[in-house]
Amino acid sequence: MPEGNTFDGMMAPGESELVDRWQAADGSSNMVINTPNGETLCGRAEAWNPMQPLLEHLMMFRSCGGGKRTFSMAARELP
Repeated sequence: MPEGNTFDGMMAPGESELVDRWQAADGSSNMVINTPNGETLCGRAEAWNPMQPLLEHLMMFRSCGGGKRTFSMAARELP
């Protein structure tokens, strides 16, 4: 049995399982993945806007464990 070390719990997971991936009617991309530690993450990226060709939207992930898959993202608080 391997011994614990300083980096336990700090490493990126080895493999994640892609559960579902789809494109919504508004063009946004959505994804649900399961991580090796059992956590379920839901991700969403806004659709590409041809009026802003230099802007690429990144997929933002949040925990959505327990099977509930709502994609209403919390409003960001600006400083």
